[in-house]
Amino acid sequence: ADGIGENARFNLGTCSIEQSAAGVVVLGAGNKIIRLMSLLSTSTTTSTVTSSLTESTSATATATPTSTMSYSSSTSTATGTNTSSTRTSPTSSLPATTTATATATTAATTMTTTTMSTTMTTTTTTFTATTTPVSTPTPAPTNVPTPPHMPTPVPTPSIPDQCGDEICSPIPLPSSTTTTTTRKSAPAPQPTPSQVVVCRDQSVFSQLQNVDTSDCKGKRQGETCSPVCMTGFTGSQGIFTCTSDGRFAGSHPNDCQRAKCSATTFPSMGRGVTVPDFDDLRIGENITLSCDPAYQSNSSTIFCRADLQYEGRPPMCTAKTCATPNIAMYDYTRCSGVEWGKSCPVLCQPGYTGKFEKFTCENGNLKGTPPNCTARPCFRGAPFGPGIDSSTCAGLAFKETCDSRCDRGFEAKGEDTSTCTATGVFTGASLTCTPRTCGNLEALPKWNVSSIDTGRCFAGLIRGRKCVAKCTRGFRGTPKVLTCDAATNTLSAEGYVDSNGSLATAVDIPVCTGKECKYGIPRIRGAQSDCSGKTTGESCTITAKPGYTGSGTLTCNANGVLQGTRPTITPATCSLTSELSQKGVGSTCSSKSTGTFCWAWCDYGSDPKITKFECAVNAATNNTELKKLTTNDLSACPTSSSGGRRLQSSTCGTSAITAAGLSAAKYSASACLNKVNGERCVVGCADGYTITGTASLYTCQSGSLTGTAPTCAAIACTYNVPNGLGVSHDCNGVGTDSSCTATCGEGYENKGSNQTWTCGKDGSFSGTNPTCEASQCRKISSLSSSFDDSGCTNVTTGGTCYITCAAGYEASASAALGTQTCLSSGNFNGSLPTCVPKACTGGLPTAISLNTSGCTGTATGESCDVSCKAPTYSGIPSTLTCQASGYFSGQAPMCTPAKCTVPASLSDISLKHNCDGTGVGSTCLVTCADNYEGDPESWECKSNVMLSGATPTCKKIACDYGIPRLSTQVNSNCTNVVFGASCSLSCASGYTGAVGEVVCGSNKQFQSSSGTAVLAPVCTAKSCAPFSTNNTSGTCQSGIGFGQSCLMNCKPGYQSPGDPTVTMKCEANADGSVELKGNNNIACSPIPCNIFPESKYDSTHCIGKSYSETCTVSCSAAYTLTGDPTSLMCDANQMFVGRTPNCTIKTDSYEIEVSGTVDLTVDNKAAFCTDPTLLNAVKMALVISANSGSQGAGIVDYNLVTVECASNRRLHDFSTGRRLQEIVKLAYTMKTFAATGQENSQGSMLLSAVSSITQQSLTANVNAEVQKLGMPNLSIGVSSIAAPTSRAKGVSAKDFVATPFPTPSPTPLPSPSPAPVPVQVPVTARADDNGAISKISCPKATLLTAGVALVMQITM
Repeated sequence: ADGIGENARFNLGTCSIEQSAAGVVVLGAGNKIIRLMSLLSTSTTTSTVTSSLTESTSATATATPTSTMSYSSSTSTATGTNTSSTRTSPTSSLPATTTATATATTAATTMTTTTMSTTMTTTTTTFTATTTPVSTPTPAPTNVPTPPHMPTPVPTPSIPDQCGDEICSPIPLPSSTTTTTTRKSAPAPQPTPSQVVVCRDQSVFSQLQNVDTSDCKGKRQGETCSPVCMTGFTGSQGIFTCTSDGRFAGSHPNDCQRAKCSATTFPSMGRGVTVPDFDDLRIGENITLSCDPAYQSNSSTIFCRADLQYEGRPPMCTAKTCATPNIAMYDYTRCSGVEWGKSCPVLCQPGYTGKFEKFTCENGNLKGTPPNCTARPCFRGAPFGPGIDSSTCAGLAFKETCDSRCDRGFEAKGEDTSTCTATGVFTGASLTCTPRTCGNLEALPKWNVSSIDTGRCFAGLIRGRKCVAKCTRGFRGTPKVLTCDAATNTLSAEGYVDSNGSLATAVDIPVCTGKECKYGIPRIRGAQSDCSGKTTGESCTITAKPGYTGSGTLTCNANGVLQGTRPTITPATCSLTSELSQKGVGSTCSSKSTGTFCWAWCDYGSDPKITKFECAVNAATNNTELKKLTTNDLSACPTSSSGGRRLQSSTCGTSAITAAGLSAAKYSASACLNKVNGERCVVGCADGYTITGTASLYTCQSGSLTGTAPTCAAIACTYNVPNGLGVSHDCNGVGTDSSCTATCGEGYENKGSNQTWTCGKDGSFSGTNPTCEASQCRKISSLSSSFDDSGCTNVTTGGTCYITCAAGYEASASAALGTQTCLSSGNFNGSLPTCVPKACTGGLPTAISLNTSGCTGTATGESCDVSCKAPTYSGIPSTLTCQASGYFSGQAPMCTPAKCTVPASLSDISLKHNCDGTGVGSTCLVTCADNYEGDPESWECKSNVMLSGATPTCKKIACDYGIPRLSTQVNSNCTNVVFGASCSLSCASGYTGAVGEVVCGSNKQFQSSSGTAVLAPVCTAKSCAPFSTNNTSGTCQSGIGFGQSCLMNCKPGYQSPGDPTVTMKCEANADGSVELKGNNNIACSPIPCNIFPESKYDSTHCIGKSYSETCTVSCSAAYTLTGDPTSLMCDANQMFVGRTPNCTIKTDSYEIEVSGTVDLTVDNKAAFCTDPTLLNAVKMALVISANSGSQGAGIVDYNLVTVECASNRRLHDFSTGRRLQEIVKLAYTMKTFAATGQENSQGSMLLSAVSSITQQSLTANVNAEVQKLGMPNLSIGVSSIAAPTSRAKGVSAKDFVATPFPTPSPTPLPSPSPAPVPVQVPVTARADDNGAISKISCPKATLLTAGVALVMQITM
């Protein structure tokens, strides 16, 4: 009925009762059917119905012939759905007013046909209706209503011979009553109404939720319908049959729930969203999705729409990350953006070495132990070169600084601070060291001495070079070798130091003595001097010897020549002696000068007495006098000629002299000039000539001179010989009046022309020296580079110079200098110093990456190779040269840490690393490649240029995201699929559709094989072929989709030994095909009729009849047959239908009654005892169990059986405090009627039938009846059956007790096998103040074996 449902409450207000052929209905507002009261005939009935719906509410209705009753009441509330009927005979003559009273009570003791809710906790109201005829009753039709718990009704077959074309109504059963029926006259025959039964009572559906029962509207008796879930709901179908009492019987799983949205429409979740495990939402439901704890975003809600599509977007989740700190030494680069819960390696910053440490991002903070980082030492880049000292940079590491400096004598330019960078290379310094120069040594007063030539110790001499301070030309002495140190502390000495490092101001200067002048020493006739041995700068004096006059001074010049104005030395003239002045003495001695010779002779006489005189100095007087060299006495010379006076006719003149051959210069013939004839003269040798013998006597004869010429020889000049620097002459031996040539000798250059010198009569040469300039000596070509001959530049002939060891060489102490003299040949001649190369001590790079061992001992001019230290460092070697400065020159190798070769094992696709180019001493990180996971490892480039470390164990990362939510229609093998692997989404068995290939891509995200988002395949359920067998019906006879179930039961009138309704399901086979599976071997056999007509009828011929079979029915012995027996047919409801005979009870009949109790176990006693449906189910089980025995087939009349709850008790599990099932004692009474004399046999038969009920059969039948009510989860157990008792009483006489029927032994309960062994166990019980046991404790040592029954008997 519309609006009637479980636990529905109705405010009736004003309603009406409407009577029709279908019965009496209570109509509420809007003509909604509230309750079907009863089935009525079509005859007009007037009655007054008084109904008390509650204890405080009553209402009265008056029925009118129009079959319409007005019904009014105050507001009432009814809970549940109850049906109470009042049956009125259509053939009786009722008075104008018939009163029917319906009483509502909460504790029913008497029940009519009642339908109620199965909810145990609902308070139910049971109506008891009693009909009291006003006049003597006439036979009334006895329509038998089908109890609500009867087996599934099916259409009643027609009986043409009795019912014609009409559908016969079921035979009504009399209502149960607890009152004792007194003897009455036999009731009139009850003809069966001939109307079509339409099931309008749909109260059986009131318990169904969300079920569409429209298919059951208008169904007639025997027709079936299949309630389905309402639109928007899903669940199973049910099968119901319209039964003969106008109600539906059947079952429905009552599992209709709102339809679920298709899983394929659930939006795909991105990374960071984990969808909780939930069943697909039903319409109207929603789920809130949030990002995983390690992600952040707003939550979003996904709704299930009415069109079964999901609506909503997933949250856009952004992974939470940890901020990276900025801490020196530690490199957090790889932790940038690290997500919560994940780890990352923290490395040492560039410039540091050390193994990484793993940090974990926890709650926004990176946590871990920082790595042990050590600053990397710098291996190159510190300044080096001539004069640079970078020793303070050795061993420095990253971020440390050092200051390079210049060595002594060098001047710094540029930045001198170097910083060790992360690359291991020093940077920042631009220092260059330039050698300083020394000043002029002559600037030192001590050295500013004319005799000292400071030579190359001039201003600008470069640091480290040597110079020689020597004596100047014209002086001699030991030179001094000085070195230009140019250091700051030597500037006071103009930067010069000696070999001992002493300042030039502190060392002794050379002791220079003048050289002796060998040129220009005067050799003048008549002069004397002290010039011999004079040395440079000294002067000498020239004085005249006795007999001479004149003087002069000369100075010894540096060129070794005495220079100055030479004096003129004039010889004195000798006066003639008296001897020579006397007459008769002739001579040549007039005006003779000192040192000359002359002759005297006698002019007359025979003896000329030729006498030789010399003008000489008287040693005694120092006077110049003519000194007679022969002993002739000229005083004895005649004064006149003895021959008288001579004629003066002729004179011997010049011509005579010439003719006599005496004009030559060697002759001194001047005495003969102008001699007259006969005079004699003496011809001697001229001055400058020497005579052999004596002078010759000549006589002038006739103008001619006769005589023999003397022998005269020129005297070689020995005075004033050409003498000068470089002057060479050929004057040696040149005599008087001869000449010679003076020229420049070898080693000198004549700056003019050769000069002629003449030997004078005085024995002195006269002439001018040529201008001779000393030639420069040629450079010593064969001199090696180990010598410094710079001091021998521009040395001229005769000059001396010194050779020192060249820069970069050092001399031995014994031969520190070499002395060279410039020879006239233009070549030097002399000694050389002993010079050995000096090892370089500076300018060598000191980087730790360099191998400079090959440069140890490398001396000036030598080269060495500098290489990178192998195998730690690599680079191209370079060559350095030891320079004269004592420093190496050249470029250092560009060494870098040797690069370790990456082993092939690190090329695995699962790994990635930064080890390419990793240098010795450095570490690199080997991690898992993208889409792989595992702990990273640190590898170190060892000194053997091999990478060493552990290889990470990397596994492919399994994809977590990207698979859409899948329905059960889709199979997925995408669990634990790792990167690069494929999986598939395919339709599950029983479904058809395309297979979707899925690839686990990057970032744990699944993607399709084409790289797009993954879409679930569209799967369509396969349909199973229809299925049916003999005598079955149901929903399996049409196409059923995979996964769906259908119901199959026996056709009306048939039954199966087991469950009358079989569920089959469309399931898949191994080959993918589908078929209906289940208990398809249902064996449907005709249903035997167990419900016989009332006991007043003799139904013995109906025993064993099944569906559609007929039997003949007459009256029982207690009744009188009026008319003929009739034929009844067994219908599908296990009832016999048809016209019954007209039986009237006999006045002497007996009523037989059998009573007993049954102990039932139920979940809730209150709910059970107030639920008439369940009580009727137990009642039917009792009837079936009794009639099934051989002793009582058909003897028990359902309508003459009553049941009621007598008492109950509750069981507890005291060890857990859990309440167990309750035990209800159910009292029952079964009646029958017997004719006089047959009461004992009839009673014995009834008692035997009841006594044959076993615990096992009753339990099975009770639960079978409950299952028919659609309560599969409800279980009622039978714990014990008490022995029944019986009695018989007359209908018209007093009650009496007949002979007791023999009590059969009850069927014993099955015993467990093996039999239990009694064990007495002492227990401790705890009771509360009311005596209720709250806990029973067994000892811990008690052991129970599985399957062994434990019986506990407690005595209080």
